[in-house]
Amino acid sequence: MNQVMPHKRTFQKRESGYALVIVLLVITVFSVLGLTVMSVSFNHTKQFSKETTQTQALNVAEMGLKAYNKELQSKLLDVSEVTQTNFKDKVIEILPGTLDSSSNLVINSMQGNPCYTVTHGEVGDPTDDKITVTITSRGTTNDGIQVIMQKITFEYRPVDTAATGDADHTPPYMGLSLPYISGGYHNGYLSWLPADYTPKWISEGDFVHQGDAYVNNNTVIISGRRPTTNDVVHQTVDLTTVKNQFKNMPLSYPANQPINGAASINEDAVMQAEYNGSVNFNSFNLKKSNPSVTIDGKAFLASSINSGNLDEGTIIFNDDVAINGDLNAGNKIHFLFKGNVYIDGAINASDHTSMSFEKSLFINGSNINLNNDSTISVNGNLNVANGSLNGSSRSSALFNGNVYFNHDYNSSGSHHFYGYVFINGSFNNSGPLTFERTVYVRKDFYPKAKGYSVIFKNGIITAGNNASFETSGNGEIVINAQLRGGGESEDDHNDGNQSLISIIDTKTNYQ
Repeated sequence: MNQVMPHKRTFQKRESGYALVIVLLVITVFSVLGLTVMSVSFNHTKQFSKETTQTQALNVAEMGLKAYNKELQSKLLDVSEVTQTNFKDKVIEILPGTLDSSSNLVINSMQGNPCYTVTHGEVGDPTDDKITVTITSRGTTNDGIQVIMQKITFEYRPVDTAATGDADHTPPYMGLSLPYISGGYHNGYLSWLPADYTPKWISEGDFVHQGDAYVNNNTVIISGRRPTTNDVVHQTVDLTTVKNQFKNMPLSYPANQPINGAASINEDAVMQAEYNGSVNFNSFNLKKSNPSVTIDGKAFLASSINSGNLDEGTIIFNDDVAINGDLNAGNKIHFLFKGNVYIDGAINASDHTSMSFEKSLFINGSNINLNNDSTISVNGNLNVANGSLNGSSRSSALFNGNVYFNHDYNSSGSHHFYGYVFINGSFNNSGPLTFERTVYVRKDFYPKAKGYSVIFKNGIITAGNNASFETSGNGEIVINAQLRGGGESEDDHNDGNQSLISIIDTKTNYQ
């Protein structure tokens, strides 16, 4: 029988002891590594969650500021009897009071309990007929607060011939004063249904149309009343001069080419949170890991902007931007362009995306396509040189400047236009609209008001062969008369008062 020698048994015991120590060391190392990974992951998740709530708070603050400016613009259009003496009082009169989101069903339905409150600061005494007021929009969520401050400078401008133009033109607005086109319904057979109203001529200059016109059902109001079958005049409408003025209206935009001396970014994705100075981007693909990006200088983008799988981000361009491609935006991202913008492609927006252009916008490629609760606002003049506006029923748009669309207007969204509008095609809407100034349509005119209002406050001029008004569900189409230069109207339902208070400067600061 073999026996194990004593020194061999001792060696085996030592070997077992070493193995146990190694196993314990390995377990300890992996435990430390595991805890480290868990800690890093937890901190990353916490940081990402914090950035998400901060972004949501910022988006809500921007929504509040946009709602405040919309109400301010509406009040600015209605202000009257302004003098140098009462200028300050009139500014106080048009400034909305505290505005909050308590009645906004969309915001109230969001997770995180977001809300906004917008207030204005003290209104000081005028200096050189100018007053600057600070607007503060505060967006809050369960875990975040973001504040946006906007300084708006108002100027008192006395009425004189130079300021309001002559009687043969419309009042000037952001570089446009257009020929006044007189007349009523033109060059075709007019069929109004129903026609059981006392015949009365429609006031000159409200609806000028070359071709046949039809009204079906419910409510169409022109110059304060419903039209009849006797409201027929014959005259040719030529919009050639007007179209050329729109195409050449004041509108600044950067060249669609790389910026000399600018830094070049060749990565496939946008990797930094901030870029200082002017930048040339080879591509502009956004990533989830970088939800907020700021470009401080001028920018040239050699290809399209793609939001990718980024969710609830904020992208800010502080200066002029040229995009050699499309602007593809989705997933609740907010784009803010503080300079003039050139886009050699289309705007494709969806999924609660919002886009704000604080100056002029020139789109040389294709259409503005708004889908799925997306919004757009443009403060300067807009030229869609090779397209138009297509919006879904849940989209919204606000245009403060003059607008040129080169193709048919096909949209069912809620849109508000403060400047003159030229549509180099047909007008086909199916959503609520308000036009504060005269609208020019080169082809056919098919307005619809199905349970909502379509309002033309300063007349509609069309050169097409057909016009058909359609209303239902208590919808209404309202057309008022054009304004002549000097603030005079051809119709006594519109007193023609032109605002003597103008907004000459707006500066936005993100806190």
